[in-house]
Amino acid sequence: MRLVVLCLIGGGLLSGQTIEENRKAIRKTIALLEKGEDNQSKFLFVRRREVREFDSQGQVKFSESHTIRREMVDGHVITRLIARNGEALSAEEQKRQDTEIQTQVASMAGQPPKPAPKVKNEEAEIIRELPDALDYRPAGTEKRSGREAVVYEFQQRPAYKPKKLKFRMFEKVRGKCWIDKETGELMLVDAVVFDDVNIGFGVLGRIAKGTEFRMERREAAPGWWVVEAQKIKYDARVLVKALRREVDIRYSEFQLRD
Repeated sequence: MRLVVLCLIGGGLLSGQTIEENRKAIRKTIALLEKGEDNQSKFLFVRRREVREFDSQGQVKFSESHTIRREMVDGHVITRLIARNGEALSAEEQKRQDTEIQTQVASMAGQPPKPAPKVKNEEAEIIRELPDALDYRPAGTEKRSGREAVVYEFQQRPAYKPKKLKFRMFEKVRGKCWIDKETGELMLVDAVVFDDVNIGFGVLGRIAKGTEFRMERREAAPGWWVVEAQKIKYDARVLVKALRREVDIRYSEFQLRD
């Protein structure tokens, strides 16, 4: 999912800046995004993840959702399933899960809590490519959650020459971003693939026109920005396998770990 997420940012925070000044501003925003990549692991939260798959006619053929709670038990972080497809677990399932969690925590008794796992950033190259891959223009300001955000639109850069196959996605992307004026943090991004993107002349794969991505971030605690919602709907083909799927992830009840 992160692969599509990061086709997204590109714009100056102030109108009247030169192209290079705008690129420097974007690099600062990207640096903040990379720096905060692991922020999510510092929080306890509730997360709902819904997946829907579609047939070739666009009709839903499969739908599933899971809601989990990330919580502390005896100083250790555990993940508890609290709902499946919008329904709470049965008493029997809850009891079985409680037993499993108690066993897990007991096995860690006397051990120091493990540090929060680091998120492996496999798309670092893609993130760093953003300022050079996209063109952008300021599009005013808006209020979001009581904060002033600078809005800008982005689209493919005509002169851009992708150095690697995975950078081809930048050629057919456009959308809008909202950046917090005070901190420079990314608040919201909406992006769409407006035309088919063929990978390896279509032999290796294809990302279809209409693929969409949306990500929302907020300050969950002073200085701590996290992803609040993320949604991607894509129609793609990797070699001979077709993938038509929508993934919707929402976080709530953030609590900064001690």
